[in-house]
Amino acid sequence: MNRELIMIIEQLGREKGIDKEVLFEALETALLSASRKSLGPGDNVRIHIDRKTGDFRIYQRKQVVEEVTDPETQIALADAKALNPQAEVGVELELLQDRPLQDLGRIAAQTAKQVILQKVRDAEREGIYSEFVGKEGQILRGVVHRIEKRNVILEIGKAEAILPEREQIPGERYNPGDRIRAYVLEVRRTIKGPQIALSRTHPGYLARLSAASCGARRSTSSSGRTIRPPSWRARCRPRRSRP
Repeated sequence: MNRELIMIIEQLGREKGIDKEVLFEALETALLSASRKSLGPGDNVRIHIDRKTGDFRIYQRKQVVEEVTDPETQIALADAKALNPQAEVGVELELLQDRPLQDLGRIAAQTAKQVILQKVRDAEREGIYSEFVGKEGQILRGVVHRIEKRNVILEIGKAEAILPEREQIPGERYNPGDRIRAYVLEVRRTIKGPQIALSRTHPGYLARLSAASCGARRSTSSSGRTIRPPSWRARCRPRRSRP
């Protein structure tokens, strides 16, 4: 299992563009949480996965004291000096624990895939948010993916964006596969991932469209239908020179 775990982490890291150290740390945290029953509830324990062999190690932090009153969190000065001659009262040492790890391997097999996939989803969501958060106030092109309760869901690259009914031009109709332009109103984080809100009626839409498309006469959907911006006649036109 240990070698297989290393291969899974390295493969997913390459495929999804995620630092494998991030995946290792996420799995260590999940293993610690899942092992609380056998390791105890203390917050002075950590699990380390060897990055080359996949072996598990358990470390426990203990404070050096003259007289031990809590063996789970303290170590006598004499014992500490046997491990580290420079140990002094009041400092903390991280000690390798000789605890049976059979259950840890079983827990790892059950949680590794779930933890890694969740981390991959989180990284992909964060990547989408980072890509679009700086595009508020811009016009983007997207493809209509589906209609949900009169809201239009567009695909923009790897992201989905929503064009709410209230932000649509009255009388316009949209079909899956239509290519349209829209103004990015807001990009925000949600529990389900980044939410990108669009508009085709915002004043900034016409201003941006006019500035970027002076001389253009229309934008056309992939189905050949013309989807015009609001106040089409307000678009700038080339001046005719007087005779």
